[in-house]
Amino acid sequence: MSSRNIRFTLNGFLTITVTVTITVTVTVTVTVTVTVTVTVTVTVTVTVTVTVTVTVTVTVTVTVTNKLITREIGQKPK
Repeated sequence: MSSRNIRFTLNGFLTITVTVTITVTVTVTVTVTVTVTVTVTVTVTVTVTVTVTVTVTVTVTVTVTNKLITREIGQKPK
């Protein structure tokens, strides 16, 4: 399992955290069947089953910090 955090900060007050988690599960099943008959015939059957499961989880967290942003309108620079 691998996990990665990516964090951005926009305009100093908005923080977005993206967490990506990737889980890979591999299951291998091997079945061997041997059949021997009286006339000395040997049959070997091998069955291999491979199952791969990939799970991707993306979590997005947005944090907004309250800041007072003021702007004076109508005043000329001195």
